[in-house]
Amino acid sequence: ALLSLEAHAVYDGDYGVNMKLSKEEAYSLKLNTRQTRRYYDGSAEAWNPAPYGLGTEKADAEDGHIYADRTDTEVEYAVKMDNFPDITVGYTRWSRDGQQRLLRGEDAAQTGLDTLRSTPTVADINGVSDKVFVQLSEQINEKHNVAIKQQLEIYHDDQIIRAGRYTNGALKEQRNYEDELKFQESLTQASYNSFITEKTYLATNYLFQDLKNRSTRKEFRPISNFLPATGTTLNQFTKPETDNERKSNILNLGLVNMDGLIKDLRVGFNTRFEKADTDVAGEGYKGGTTFRQAESDQSEYQYA
Repeated sequence: ALLSLEAHAVYDGDYGVNMKLSKEEAYSLKLNTRQTRRYYDGSAEAWNPAPYGLGTEKADAEDGHIYADRTDTEVEYAVKMDNFPDITVGYTRWSRDGQQRLLRGEDAAQTGLDTLRSTPTVADINGVSDKVFVQLSEQINEKHNVAIKQQLEIYHDDQIIRAGRYTNGALKEQRNYEDELKFQESLTQASYNSFITEKTYLATNYLFQDLKNRSTRKEFRPISNFLPATGTTLNQFTKPETDNERKSNILNLGLVNMDGLIKDLRVGFNTRFEKADTDVAGEGYKGGTTFRQAESDQSEYQYA
């Protein structure tokens, strides 16, 4: 067996370890993990808030405290067995936690001056994705390569965004958003490739995707028109529910002929067909009391 190990460390930003244990024609085990820190600055330059009656903290001059830590971990194990297809199983997880500067700002208005969208907007983020797959692969008669793979990913990310609109130095409106981003995706893939003749190579694969999206957003405005909101006016959009699903069938076919017509001339053909069906349903309460609901469905065909 052969063991390899690599590690790296960059202060305040990048740490990782890669390990691989393998035995030729028997098995292999890989473990990779990495942690990175990403700093955000949405505007890349500060602005002067003084003419708008705002303090220097709104200048967004310092951004060293705005960052998110992300961790990626990957494990993969492959084994070869006599009289049975090769098996590969894998698991991947990434997670992130911290703050992210958004590329959009909120209103800063002052009588006699242009209204700017310059007040900084920051999102608190906390998300995780888990992905697992199983693959069976086999070479038949030392010529035909066949593989089947099943993969499942579950993703969940919570984000809180707080944004304020100012007029003549006073907070006119506070807007808070609570985003719950989540989906579940299942992928089923089958592939085949082989030299069907001495000079003709065929490759084809089929993919079925089932994507369920349950992402929602709540919106609150605790301050409106300079005054604290009360009662149902506080709840601009609450109790959201979504049920979105997209199913896709994708088929690819590629064919290459080498030296078949003229020496050193390669002729290729590739085609792709996709059929996708999307169903969307969502509901929620606007203003705390008014029920809103939307539904749609769509079918698509693509050929290239």
